[in-house]
Amino acid sequence: MMEMLNPQWRDDKRLVLQATDYLKNNIFSGSSAPQIGNGAAHSSESISIGSVALELGISISKADAILAGKHAAKMYREKYKESPSKHNQTIGGNVILVNSYTQQDRDLLETANKALA
Repeated sequence: MMEMLNPQWRDDKRLVLQATDYLKNNIFSGSSAPQIGNGAAHSSESISIGSVALELGISISKADAILAGKHAAKMYREKYKESPSKHNQTIGGNVILVNSYTQQDRDLLETANKALA
């Protein structure tokens, strides 16, 4: 169907990401299938620096989010002896690779956010 609408649709990284997210959210919604490889299947719900900051009532700038992300990644490497996996995310209109975290990593993201507060 995408081919019929636009033969070059694969060249638009934002469209590919949006379509992928749509499919994952609708196909895997309520599924026990993990969408991120970090941690056990029961704790595979995706979280981010920004979502945890919002839940904690912490307002962070883009620069602070980057710093918190670096801190969280460092703690992740210390804890698991490997780097976090990555996924594509649209930020400021660009598709970039960002670290992936799950509910199992919530303590790391809370610590990273609180360090900036």
